[in-house]
Amino acid sequence: MLKKFQILDIISGYKFGAKCIDKRQIVMEQKKSVKNFFKKGQNRQKDFNEGSSVLMKVASFLGLNNDYFVIMSRWEQEVGNKKVVLNGCKDGIVFTVTSSAVYLNDFNLRKRQIINRLNQYLGSKKIKDIKCEIK
Repeated sequence: MLKKFQILDIISGYKFGAKCIDKRQIVMEQKKSVKNFFKKGQNRQKDFNEGSSVLMKVASFLGLNNDYFVIMSRWEQEVGNKKVVLNGCKDGIVFTVTSSAVYLNDFNLRKRQIINRLNQYLGSKKIKDIKCEIK
């Protein structure tokens, strides 16, 4: 992109100390600078795409995919209490945390039923197990 002093030089007929004789040469210099500006913009878009692919890899590593958000939206409805908290999901295993052994026992008794219902929401048998621990 042209700097302020470069624009003044072009308007006055000088470019980098050399005198511009023809107006066509001035217009050509302006077009080149505009093309270079848009090329830089394309590189920015490419950098943005590379950055988003990195974020997608990190999200998949952490288990944050569409399945996790479906599970999260239906968790309280299927579990029935707020004491068993969803903690994460990775490779078909859902990780949960509870504050009491009573809730852990209740949850373990209903684990198969909860897995089947969540798999129905997901549309396939993606959840294999639910691990629950006391914090």
